[in-house]
Amino acid sequence: MQLSLTQACSWALLLVVSSFLLWQNVASTSMDQMSTTDLYNLLVRKSSDNRNRVSLLYREYGQTYANRSWYREDHPCHTGALLTSEIKQRLQYTKDDDVLQEMIFVTNCWKILLKQAVLAVAHLPGRTVTLLMRASAAQDTNEVILEALRTISKKLQLEEEKTVNASWMELSELKSPNEITRRLTLFNVLRCLYRDTRNFNTYIQVLTQRSRCLHSQLYVSY
Repeated sequence: MQLSLTQACSWALLLVVSSFLLWQNVASTSMDQMSTTDLYNLLVRKSSDNRNRVSLLYREYGQTYANRSWYREDHPCHTGALLTSEIKQRLQYTKDDDVLQEMIFVTNCWKILLKQAVLAVAHLPGRTVTLLMRASAAQDTNEVILEALRTISKKLQLEEEKTVNASWMELSELKSPNEITRRLTLFNVLRCLYRDTRNFNTYIQVLTQRSRCLHSQLYVSY
C-alpha cells in the first residue's frame, strides 16, 4: 500500500514532532554548558537506549519482512572497517582521542543512511506504528549522540573530524522500484545498525569509565 501525499505529510509531521520532543529532554541544558562527565553519562544512557531499541526494530522487521535465507548471507556493512568485533583488543591499543574521532565519523555516516531508512520503513506495506516510531527514534537518538560526541571533541580541542563520503550503495537501493531489493537492502541496513549500536555502546562504556578514572586521579592529585 502506497502512502498518499496527505499521509506522507502526516508521517513527516510525526517525525518532526518526535524529534522535537526528544531534543526537549536534552536542550533544557545546552550541551556546551554540560561537563564532560555529564556528556559521557548522557551518551551512556542514549547509546544503551538505542541499542535496545534497534534490537527490537531489527527483530520485528526480520520477523515480518525478511526471508530466512537473508540471515545466512554475509553482507558487508559500510562501517565494517571501523567498528570491528575485536573491540576490547582495539581499545587496549587505541588512544581515547582516536576512538572518539572514529565514533564521530561512524555516527555521522549513520546520519545519512538513517534518514532514508526511516522513509523506507514508512512506505512498507502493512508496517506497524511501533516499527516506524522505533526507526524514527533511532534516527533522532543518533543525532543527539553525534551532537554530544562533537561537544566532547570540542571541549578536548581535538582535530577536525573526517569528511563523510555520502556515496553509499544502500541509498539508491532503498529507492529501487523492485520491492524485494528494497526489503533486502533495508534488512541489511538494520542488521548493520544492530551490530554497530552494540559495538558503539561498548565503546561508550569504556571511554566513560576511562574518563571517570582520569577525573578521579586529577581530583586526588589536586
